[in-house]
Amino acid sequence: MGLLVEAREMSAMGPDGLLFTSVSAVIRIPQLAVISGPSDPERTALILALAGRFTLAGGTLHTDPAYGGRPTPVVLRERIAVAQAPPTIALDPFMRVREVIAERRLLCGNRMSEAAVHGMCALMRIEMPPAHVLIQDLDPVERLLLSVALAGSQQSDGIAVADVDVGLTAADRRFVQGAMRRICTGGKSVLATSADGGWGDIAIDLVSPPAEQGTPDGEDNHSSEPLCLPTYADSLVKRHKRIWRMKKLRATGDDRSDKHLPDGAAGVHDSREGQTESGSERDAPDSADQDPGTPSLPKGEDAKGAKTSSDEQTSTRTSMASDEDSASDDDASERGGASS
Repeated sequence: MGLLVEAREMSAMGPDGLLFTSVSAVIRIPQLAVISGPSDPERTALILALAGRFTLAGGTLHTDPAYGGRPTPVVLRERIAVAQAPPTIALDPFMRVREVIAERRLLCGNRMSEAAVHGMCALMRIEMPPAHVLIQDLDPVERLLLSVALAGSQQSDGIAVADVDVGLTAADRRFVQGAMRRICTGGKSVLATSADGGWGDIAIDLVSPPAEQGTPDGEDNHSSEPLCLPTYADSLVKRHKRIWRMKKLRATGDDRSDKHLPDGAAGVHDSREGQTESGSERDAPDSADQDPGTPSLPKGEDAKGAKTSSDEQTSTRTSMASDEDSASDDDASERGGASS
């Protein structure tokens, strides 16, 4: 049996943190590998990684040395065809059966034919769905196995199919598992994800990553804190780059730039301009003849308030002058009386 893919201590990150870590497996042709675990996104990410279609955060992938000289993910994308991996890879529900076959032939060229699709259906012991039927009108088993037949009709060594048990009854699950086994007897490997494991040649039990596992009471789970840092840093970099681009558009006079600024970015820009304008006004007061001893009034005061304040200041100065005159008269009287 030739080597299809070997994973060594693989790990991967997603938008919400760690998806899986320390996954190792060896899958040969024509083995059936079943990935099981508690969460669907982690299982789908792992099957795409094994098929060379998901960026790894750690670990390595290897394939048959006969394909050496090219990057391993490129080789795996040629050797493993993905039947479905919702929501990224799935049949268009609004297309007809003949349309999805024609579309796949355009994408794959000489690597597949309609006769090969019929041959895969016969291998799985199902009937080919009518050509005029919409994909959304097929029952779940027909829709799933049609996608598997399209992938298996390509010149590939393996098929990757996620969620082989979603929406199926117990009897349908057993039928689908038997169909996957018959594909392996035909000479191809199958990589499948399922909530239940134990029905394949190779079982990959995808446990929860450390960030999602509970901790005993009284203990802090510090291991989950650094897991989201790379994703958070990337989001900050993207945000600041976007703000910089929008401000550059605004500087060139594009009025549409504010519509695309992130929340709060336009307000920050306007507030900085307001601070600059107010600072220039403070540096150049418009009242050149103002009395230095009289405090300036805020611009928001009305005329009545300004007049009242001015009257009060004039009255104060008048009373102070009167007091000084009275004090001078008293001093003069006292000197006159003393001389007499």
